[in-house]
Amino acid sequence: EALFKQKGATPFVWRNCIKRSFLEKTDVVFDETILFGEDLIFQLCLFPQANSIAFIADKLYNYRWYREGSLMQTTGKDFEKKYQQHIKMVKIIVRYWKQKGYLQLYGADFFEWLIKFLIVDLCENDFDCKRDYAKETYEIIQDADLLKYKRRLGTKEKVTFMFFMRLVH
Repeated sequence: EALFKQKGATPFVWRNCIKRSFLEKTDVVFDETILFGEDLIFQLCLFPQANSIAFIADKLYNYRWYREGSLMQTTGKDFEKKYQQHIKMVKIIVRYWKQKGYLQLYGADFFEWLIKFLIVDLCENDFDCKRDYAKETYEIIQDADLLKYKRRLGTKEKVTFMFFMRLVH
């Protein structure tokens, strides 16, 4: 629940304080070959393994994530490039979650998150390969066996998913 529902779970690694002993018990490492979204992958692979997670309201760090010339700033402006990176990230996470059995445990929450993370952006933006990306996203959903959680979606997510399915077909 903390991973998908807590406001403090925003996937920026600088927001986390993780015990070294916990990291050593997991097989999660920070993949430095991923230049965009490595925080999200790290957190989504690490959090399900934690016995407890605590959030504090204190603001201990000021992070400027849209600094002129930064990767976030340049990639954020190119929606198609950003979507390609998001698909790549989700594929890595799905592969890991399937291997660990997390999709069976948290599949409904993951499906809802995926709709908010990938599909809303796809439905709300126009670019040349939109239908191709919709089909690729649908393949991810099928590969992760998430369609069985369709009935558990909230109204907003159901509407978004219906619109998305029109893009796919």
